[in-house]
Amino acid sequence: MITKQQKFRLGVFLVVAIVLLTSIFAVFIIPKLKSRGDIYYIDFKGVSVNGVNKGAAVKYQGVNIGKVMDLEVNAQDLNSIVITVKIRTGFPVKKDMGATLTYAGITGLKFIEISGGSLKSDTVKPGGWILASKGLGEKAEDIVFNIDSVVAAINDLLNRENRERLTNI
Repeated sequence: MITKQQKFRLGVFLVVAIVLLTSIFAVFIIPKLKSRGDIYYIDFKGVSVNGVNKGAAVKYQGVNIGKVMDLEVNAQDLNSIVITVKIRTGFPVKKDMGATLTYAGITGLKFIEISGGSLKSDTVKPGGWILASKGLGEKAEDIVFNIDSVVAAINDLLNRENRERLTNI
């Protein structure tokens, strides 16, 4: 038979256990409820998104405005990666804004930097697409390609036949 003292101890144990479980549950659930925002999509074509992970920051001119929610290969275009981002509610995403992949430091991790935009431009509705633009890495690849082209043209100009022609002149 259970005594009154045992019933009291059991009651105290249950109350403490419920309070602890509720507190732990609240610690994990409340931040999820507070992270309100609107979903947008960015389509990076022909660009490696290596270094961008779920939860990576989305920034506007260095200010954190959201985070990456998902990354997936576009089923209609295998040369395209679609990144789903959540941007805080109230931030005006404009049609003339561009998203670039930017290094977060020397670790190789990247975040998405949104830049540009004017007040006169139309606003992109939640669920819409943000234009992807070239980041520093892609611009550097273009510069290297152009330098390679110039060096090849100079080599063609200075080949043996042309040097002999110049000597004869």
